[in-house]
Amino acid sequence: MSYLLNKLHWVEKSTKVSGLKLLAPASGEVQPIDNQAPDIFSCGMLGEGVAIALTGNKITSPIKGIVTQVPGSAHRILLKADNGLKIAIMLPPANQQLMGLGVKLNVQAGQKIQPGQQLAQFNLQQLQRHNPAEVQKLYLFITNAELIGKVVASQQKVTAAEDIVLTVTAKADSKK
Repeated sequence: MSYLLNKLHWVEKSTKVSGLKLLAPASGEVQPIDNQAPDIFSCGMLGEGVAIALTGNKITSPIKGIVTQVPGSAHRILLKADNGLKIAIMLPPANQQLMGLGVKLNVQAGQKIQPGQQLAQFNLQQLQRHNPAEVQKLYLFITNAELIGKVVASQQKVTAAEDIVLTVTAKADSKK
């Protein structure tokens, strides 16, 4: 079963795109979410998004907004931007069974956040030990992507809190 909205478009790194810019929440290589990812991620059930093959050890906020949910297992962080965009940042599924082991949260639900603010820090070696190589990634989803126009990404290496990972464009007005 597929839930993909087909709003994600890949462009060359040098292509300029207007819209809301989301900062990279982690350092690594931006990749499409493919069939090696866990089914719940690859089928699009969580929304449009990308994977980042991790090279760093921190998770930062891609937006200005509020933390809406952070479970004790620290495997996901849900955010809501001031403009209503909803974002899910997820570590590989095995981290849920680890109950937060190796992850230090720096935020809690209800807390206001700024772009680039550190949300969590994790032990990359521990993540690598407990997850198969193909899922040693952080996943970034726009969970209410049905409300936007399109999402633009480029395959590239990004640095957390410095580089743009996605650009979101507004939905075309259907009344025109």
